[in-house]
Amino acid sequence: IKHAAALALGRASVGAIDPFLPALLSALEGSSGKKQYLLFSSLREFIHCYRETEGSDLSSSVPMLLPPLEMNCGNEEEGVRAMVAECFGALACLEPKAILPVLQKLATDDSDKKVHIHWTVGNAVKFAIGGQINPTELAPFMPTFLELLKEDDLAVKN
Repeated sequence: IKHAAALALGRASVGAIDPFLPALLSALEGSSGKKQYLLFSSLREFIHCYRETEGSDLSSSVPMLLPPLEMNCGNEEEGVRAMVAECFGALACLEPKAILPVLQKLATDDSDKKVHIHWTVGNAVKFAIGGQINPTELAPFMPTFLELLKEDDLAVKN
């Protein structure tokens, strides 16, 4: 029931962005664990449903969406990172000019959480390709993303 409610929240957010999206992002700030996973599921559903809307332009919302996604790229919970990667991948299909440079920057992160961050970026690129991102938009960033294959951690290579 919780997962169904999360998906419903994401779908409702598409129809009423102004009240729902800021509330969803605000709830993400103070959440952790299962609740955080469910909120990112809502955000993923919002992005996926928004993609299906004809003539949709999410560019004005991208600055609000990026901080929680970037902050959770290195999350310890793999499920949360998977949701973040799906969100980034779907967003990259919608707004490649805004998202791909962010993913490129994250792909070169050298912090203590770099393995988790690189895993998330690799999966985001995989989801973007699966979501049929424009290849000409993606091509200039591919050398950086392919460098992730040199990572020592096998999870990143997968």
